[in-house]
Amino acid sequence: MKPKKPIRFILDRFKKNGFQAYIIGGAVRDIMLQRTPDDFDILTHASLKEIQTIFSDQKVKTIGKAFRICIVNGVEISSGRIKFDISNFPESDLAKRDFTINAMAYDSLSKKIIDPFNGRKDLEDAIIRFTKDPEKRIQEDPIRMIRACRFVAMIDGDLSLSSFEVILACKDLLDSVAKERIYHEIMKVLGLQRPSLFFKALKKTGLLSKIFPSLDRCHGLSGGPHHLTTA
Repeated sequence: MKPKKPIRFILDRFKKNGFQAYIIGGAVRDIMLQRTPDDFDILTHASLKEIQTIFSDQKVKTIGKAFRICIVNGVEISSGRIKFDISNFPESDLAKRDFTINAMAYDSLSKKIIDPFNGRKDLEDAIIRFTKDPEKRIQEDPIRMIRACRFVAMIDGDLSLSSFEVILACKDLLDSVAKERIYHEIMKVLGLQRPSLFFKALKKTGLLSKIFPSLDRCHGLSGGPHHLTTA
């Protein structure tokens, strides 16, 4: 993996100031899938104030409410959720990410992939699996159930058994999610090559009746004489 120039600039500056910094999440996943990442996210153990100081000569802004991040020259930088002990960084932060395929990091110094939850293997097997405790990951943010189905469609795969069972049991938690967030996930799906896999995963997990109750009731019905298929 060869980071783009703006990313290398940020990583190098963190290094010069004595901080660890890694490319994480979707960019690592997409490159392993031989796809061009839409964007790059960086994780560091520097605090938000330290990030602002390090890049005081650059274009910096801080966004977010529950979890605040810095944006430096258009690149999102997350501050690691650690206080004193960095011996288990970045694994401690990767453990809090949604799925194993998104819980990988790239170390530009050693040129190695940090993969504590076997995300690479799940990518090879086309399996969507929650990181560590699936029920806890869902309770942290129920939208992750829909995201799981979206990633199934994205990698043309399937849910792990544990992920499927927990989504099925927790589907009512989706009632607490803002409709705008659900809409945002669905719009992302429509840009995929096989969005039908998303809707099949929704049906399988019981989420289809939560989002599209009318479509759910149509499942299994005949299309009538105007929708006949030939062998």
